[in-house]
Amino acid sequence: MKLFQTVILITAASCCSAASNLEERVTKLERELALIKEQIKPLLTDKHQIDNTLQQLRARARQRMRADLNSHSFSDLTYIEKTYKQAYRKWGTEECIEKLKKLIKKYPESNRAGCAILYLGQMSKDPEKKKAFLQQAIKKFGGCYYGDGVQVAPYAAFQLGFLYYKKGEKGAAKALFDQIKAKYPDSIDHKGRKLVRMLPAER
Repeated sequence: MKLFQTVILITAASCCSAASNLEERVTKLERELALIKEQIKPLLTDKHQIDNTLQQLRARARQRMRADLNSHSFSDLTYIEKTYKQAYRKWGTEECIEKLKKLIKKYPESNRAGCAILYLGQMSKDPEKKKAFLQQAIKKFGGCYYGDGVQVAPYAAFQLGFLYYKKGEKGAAKALFDQIKAKYPDSIDHKGRKLVRMLPAER
């Protein structure tokens, strides 16, 4: 009988101990979960802000594209878009370059002209030609947009800034990077990343 009572007591004690351990583990997990929530809160806030920024930039892009309806006929816009897409599919070829140059010359006030001149800058293998195209994109076509919200001026400045940076012309690069920070802090690349976050660290 005493042995049976002892077994019962040991079993009860084990159960109490197990319950106590389980409660401690649950409490620990709750604390860890609360800590994780605090840690990811800034990331969630940042993502929300990025999503809002993307929506705003894409709205500006649509607005700029719609503005072409006031200055170009429907047939002109159809031709512009067709030529632009044909050139893009032939990226880097002589045919592509000629089509983009023709588009810019024939419709210099169109939104796609800005995208075209920036493309010429990006695909040019001659550093001086690349620089000239990018400078032109900034000065004459800065208000143009790609459909994904990328604005020509800051993106061209970003490209040109890194061209200078790689050549060791840090002063010229810094001037362009500072321009992006001051005038276009929310500007993005084609992957939706903010340009200001990809600039080289100042030394």
